[in-house]
Amino acid sequence: MGRQTGHHRQQLGLNSKYRTSREHPRKIYYADLDGNGTVDVIEGYYDEELKMEVPERDLRMVGGALPMVKEKFSSFEAYGKASLREIYGPKLAQLAVVSVTTLESMVFLNRGDHFEGARCRGRRNWPGVCGVRGRL
Repeated sequence: MGRQTGHHRQQLGLNSKYRTSREHPRKIYYADLDGNGTVDVIEGYYDEELKMEVPERDLRMVGGALPMVKEKFSSFEAYGKASLREIYGPKLAQLAVVSVTTLESMVFLNRGDHFEGARCRGRRNWPGVCGVRGRL
């Protein structure tokens, strides 16, 4: 499954570079970190080598959106060795967060009061769907 973002296509699913698990879910933290009225997004994942949760995006990308991060880390090396907690400090615990524990293609069935997820069998990498309309 891919998501079109501007001029590049971000690949998601089991065929992507991304990995996740129940023990170490991929996370997206979000809030207005710099008080400018827009929602800032921080993508994080558990790095097996470093044994900590680290940012997905590099210092150039994050520093462009959040100058406070660029001011805190003077080198790409220092940023690359830092955990999300070291980068964002106590603010991290105050951010809203969503997690994903699987990248398998799934379908979500609306059961009225909840959604029920089911893995798609057969084809391993289905294209994404944003909505479905039905007739009454």
